[in-house]
Amino acid sequence: MTPDAGGRQPRAVGTALRLLEEVARAGPGVSAAEVAESAGVPRATAYRLLNLLVAEEHLVRLPDLSGFALGARLGELARAAAPPVLPTAARDVLAAVRGRVRAAVHLFAVVETGGAAGRALRVADADPDLGLPVGERRLNRCLADSAAGRALLTGRPAGHEDGVAPGVRCWAVPVLAPPGAPVHGVVAVLAASAPTSGAHPPAGHAERLARAAGALAPLLA
Repeated sequence: MTPDAGGRQPRAVGTALRLLEEVARAGPGVSAAEVAESAGVPRATAYRLLNLLVAEEHLVRLPDLSGFALGARLGELARAAAPPVLPTAARDVLAAVRGRVRAAVHLFAVVETGGAAGRALRVADADPDLGLPVGERRLNRCLADSAAGRALLTGRPAGHEDGVAPGVRCWAVPVLAPPGAPVHGVVAVLAASAPTSGAHPPAGHAERLARAAGALAPLLA
């Protein structure tokens, strides 16, 4: 359903969104006729758009063909849009490491995007006093140029240079899912940032971040 300037396709997009809303409100098993009636859409139009939404995996037909349910792609969108929720124990770990590291300390959650990149970083807990050196959108557009992005992409600690935020020294460590966890690989990134004009961070900072990442792993996986 690619929009054009003629007006029909944009209206079809709006109608399709209404149909998705009706399926979400009604719950799994709602029929095409019920969706059409509740959305105030002609049945022929509703059937055509519902079939398109199924083909695009925004909706699925139930195995017994009794009706429709929300599809996998909507779940991916919802997970990507929802702000990460941290347990209290994870916030305690962050507060402790911020008290020991003379730099801004941030936690990024790893989310599945479903697009070409596959994964992205979401701000789960930015340093409340010093703030982020660069916005989330820019960070994800240049993952390979940032310490946090390299920690995500490689699964290893990243060094002190940062090509995304000029004048800022950044270093980051991945939070790796522990053995036996339902997820695998990098589940979050713990990063620190400081102006390059300041003193170099003490040698113990990287170790403190690594220990904090280890403590966070079972809490976030």
